[in-house]
Amino acid sequence: MEQETVKKETVEHNVLTEIFINLKRSVLLVLTIIIAVLGIGYAYARLREPEYIAEEQVIFSMGDGTYIQSEINAMYAHHPTVLDFVDSGVVVDRANFYYEYFLSKKTSGDYTVDRFVADVSFAEEIINVCEQEKSITLLRQQKIKDLENIDSSIAENTYKQTRIEIESLQQQIYLMEKVRDLMMEINELDGKKDKLLIEQKQEELLSWKEKIIQVKRGLNVSSNGPIPKTEDLIQDLDYNVNFYRKNMPWYYDVEQYKEAGKAGVTPENGIYADRIGVVSYEGNQERSAFVSGITYKDSSSEAAMDKAKIIVLAFDIETLNFFDNMNARINDLGISSCSVDITTTKIMIASAIIGFVVACGVVYLRIVLDKTVKDKAEAEKITGATVLACISKGDE
Repeated sequence: MEQETVKKETVEHNVLTEIFINLKRSVLLVLTIIIAVLGIGYAYARLREPEYIAEEQVIFSMGDGTYIQSEINAMYAHHPTVLDFVDSGVVVDRANFYYEYFLSKKTSGDYTVDRFVADVSFAEEIINVCEQEKSITLLRQQKIKDLENIDSSIAENTYKQTRIEIESLQQQIYLMEKVRDLMMEINELDGKKDKLLIEQKQEELLSWKEKIIQVKRGLNVSSNGPIPKTEDLIQDLDYNVNFYRKNMPWYYDVEQYKEAGKAGVTPENGIYADRIGVVSYEGNQERSAFVSGITYKDSSSEAAMDKAKIIVLAFDIETLNFFDNMNARINDLGISSCSVDITTTKIMIASAIIGFVVACGVVYLRIVLDKTVKDKAEAEKITGATVLACISKGDE
């Protein structure tokens, strides 16, 4: 058994030795094959249509921003479901509607996708704030009516609790009015001329939003003040919602889109569901919110980037609509990247490796298929007789 193993290893060693020797003898052939394969690889790299993968990093959150344990549990439970929602029909339809409108504006002047996303995001955020403020205003109105029916002498604790709730709701309304005013101011500023002022206003806006969260947590904040009458406030809120929903050219009417026969139909050069992907970053969390990457593949790097940003926009709006009772949001972190699937360098390296392997294969086949006797030792081995003399060929 050991003799057979030694014999087998000897044969394998001899074959490898033969290949190495023949490679040295066939340097020109090996180089020719490698260069030929490199040429094919270069031609393929030049002629193929590259595919670019754009990625937008987003953060998923759920709830009213208080980040209590129930909100965190809800985010953990719904995170996979929400990410699977990104390539759903409603998201893709809205994204195609936005992309079609964006292309029509892009050709008419200097209109970037960031500007478009900012315009739509502003309108949607204003609508969201108005709807929240209206809900709180109606709740406050109901609490005031409830208070009138409570006998403070009999149900003192209930009376006090209702008063506290009314004061909290009033404070939230006041703060939301401040948020709305600041959002309007920021939207009217010029992004290039008033960059520093915009940054200051945005910091102020974040501080007001943080105060709303504190009030929802039951904490007292120093900011408080009068609010408009309930009827006037609701009328103003409804006006804003209707204005941004009906008067904006990018307003997406689902029913009209379906009636036009565009729902579920991807236009030429549009956004395709099967080109959308998700990258999850485990352990990369901020305030218990999940960071992920939304990707899109396209033959153009610019189109891939534009489409990825618009997908995130549509994804956020439809997520908020679909999970309306949970206030689920997909916020773009503004971290973008774009890469090509296979670079020319990678193709050339792969071609060189393939060329060398093919060359080795050709040399091996030449050894295997060559039935000629190479030297005196091989002749003695085949015939079993001793060679008395031999005539060498050339200088060998």
